[in-house]
Amino acid sequence: MDNYMKVVKSRFQTTHGGASISFCNTSFEEWQMSVPHNMVAVDRVGRPIYEAVSASKLPELEPSLIAKIVEVLKSAVHRYYEANIVPGCLDPKSPLFDPNANTPSNAACSVSEASFFKKGQIFGGTFQICQGLEILCKHPLTGKYSCPSSYTPVRLLPRQVIGCVTWVDRGWFWNSYHEFCAETDAFWCSPSVLDGKINGAYFFGGIFSDTSVNPVTGDRLCPDKFDKFRLGEGIHSCASVDYEIAVLKSVPFGGLYACQSGNPMTPLIENFEKPLTKSGNVDSLEQAPKRCPSGYVTHSAGLEDISFEEKIVQVYMQALDDLLLELRIEVVVEKAASLHRDMKMLLQTVFG
Repeated sequence: MDNYMKVVKSRFQTTHGGASISFCNTSFEEWQMSVPHNMVAVDRVGRPIYEAVSASKLPELEPSLIAKIVEVLKSAVHRYYEANIVPGCLDPKSPLFDPNANTPSNAACSVSEASFFKKGQIFGGTFQICQGLEILCKHPLTGKYSCPSSYTPVRLLPRQVIGCVTWVDRGWFWNSYHEFCAETDAFWCSPSVLDGKINGAYFFGGIFSDTSVNPVTGDRLCPDKFDKFRLGEGIHSCASVDYEIAVLKSVPFGGLYACQSGNPMTPLIENFEKPLTKSGNVDSLEQAPKRCPSGYVTHSAGLEDISFEEKIVQVYMQALDDLLLELRIEVVVEKAASLHRDMKMLLQTVFG
């Protein structure tokens, strides 16, 4: 037995990146050669990509053009982080642990007094005021362009044109062309007061769009027993009045906000003893904070305009024009093509 124990060997090997290894068939040299083709991040410390653009590395470019390129890259990087940060509770021992979160939020791990309303049926639904497709825009609960009683309508999105149709009226001598467009103003319904007496309305099942998934289901769909309601051009909210199944799959609703409008439910939940009037506990609904209440996590519902992308393309085209004007022709062809490839990859990375 002693002789047997002397010849028994145990070996434990840990790798970061590279090809999958086998103790019998993979040598250290083979694994080392595979690392450049199978790289993984081992540290979060690094320099931002826009710091790699400098006058010393691009001496043929004018400093003003380099500054424009750096500004475009910096703006894209910052927007990328803003769009992909998911704050939440990272404590696996907490009942509020969020496996989808990637940024710690101490408030998300604490159960506050506002949690009394977390499973309550307080989502007031959405509706749109339409011109052209009116039948598709009425509030499903009220059948009108309004919120249920004890709820306040909050404009989420400005007026949008969601489609146009051209009608041709043919005559004997000439044709008349008429264009009909469908325009919408999108609203959601915020409770006017949280006093534990709110009945009716909906359970909330998340929100998704053509470009983002529903954090509740992990897909572009609603949970079972939930119906989807259109909001804007490509955003859908999930709501249900099912007390048996939907209530088990519903999530806390902390309000909605956008670039143009704040969230009146933030002061309402954080100071829920104060009633929400049309001023939303602030000077106006437009001045409501653009954030979630404490203890809630923000999830991006989608993008309803392309103003950021247009800005990037505009700056990029100006940079390309500067290249054509300021550089020699033999440098222009090479640098313009390189800049076109880089900016195309940048736009695909940021905007999918």
